Amino acid sequence: MVRDTVVALLLTALILLLNANLRTMIGESEALWQGRLEMHEVEFPFKLRPLTTLVTRTIAENTDLSVRDAFIVGQYPLLFIFLFSFALYLRQLGFAPRQRLLAIGLLAFSFPVLCLHFIPNYTWDDLWAYIGLIWMAVLLVRGRYYTAALCLAFAALSRESVLVVAPAFYFYRREKERSLNWLLAAALSVAMYLLYRVLLFPEMLPGRLSLLLVNFANAAETRQTLHSLFVGFGWLWVLAGMGIARALRTEGGEADTSIRKLALSALIVSPLCVFLTMTVSLARETRLFFTAFVFVVPLATMELIRLRSVSARFIERLPRWLVMGSAVALLTLCVGLTVLVFPSYPFLPMIDFHRVFFALHLAGAMVVILAVGLQVKSS
Repeated sequence: MVRDTVVALLLTALILLLNANLRTMIGESEALWQGRLEMHEVEFPFKLRPLTTLVTRTIAENTDLSVRDAFIVGQYPLLFIFLFSFALYLRQLGFAPRQRLLAIGLLAFSFPVLCLHFIPNYTWDDLWAYIGLIWMAVLLVRGRYYTAALCLAFAALSRESVLVVAPAFYFYRREKERSLNWLLAAALSVAMYLLYRVLLFPEMLPGRLSLLLVNFANAAETRQTLHSLFVGFGWLWVLAGMGIARALRTEGGEADTSIRKLALSALIVSPLCVFLTMTVSLARETRLFFTAFVFVVPLATMELIRLRSVSARFIERLPRWLVMGSAVALLTLCVGLTVLVFPSYPFLPMIDFHRVFFALHLAGAMVVILAVGLQVKSS
């Protein structure tokens, strides 16, 4: 695990440098940060999510750090824990060391993690939710339903929408198990959060059920929503979709059963996340599509590893200049398509960065589809 630790540290430093040196919330004034902290302490629904608020306020009041610096000190060790926890989860799934490094890289370079504090993401408590989801998944794999339920309830303190992963308890139940422990545990996590809400924050946010109209109010908002939906996982959507299709066609031993559980969980939870984000949230906040990462990223990694050998055999037969030229031409095409489809973004201040990021993922998705076509042709 030494290698995983080093990689997690390096990726944490890289993400901090990226977020600190571009036009993100990290670069905003101290006055804005003071206002943001106060908003999270007193306004609904932000006061529902107490963890980062408490950590930031505690650090700021007990040190000479500004609110912004206190936030950074609280967030980026948390980011390291998140990446390292994911490595432990992958090890639980049976990933070899190099496979884990690939999967951690895919996770770290996904938009909601790499662009952690980009506007309009305003990530606040989400890292706590991600860590809770990872340990929920670890415990589900081990068959420890009730402890997994506690982790899910903890994650819901940071982002209540994560409760949509509750159906995964059904897919991770033991085969031929007659006990309803999995169902009781899933219900417990939901009940714990509902009790928290009823006792402490019984109010409801007005207008929540009309946000579907906001997300598709006009052409600009529609483009923003579709952009967020795609870059939530980017090319990993395509890889995971292929992995799901393959897993559902395959019946085999214990390894296939494990993959099938991942696939079924991703198949149900991902559409639920998309539906919930589209209907009761502002879809421009890309991280809201990301809840199913504990199922999507491992599946996408497995599919990428499988496709890589097919692509490598084909590429080795081609001249290097043709491969490089084709890659440049494909990326240029994708950048052109992105500029055409997204002439502007209502809420993204760095239009060139977001266009290039989208184009890279679009090109990756096209390459994956091409690799599948080559495999079908060669079989």
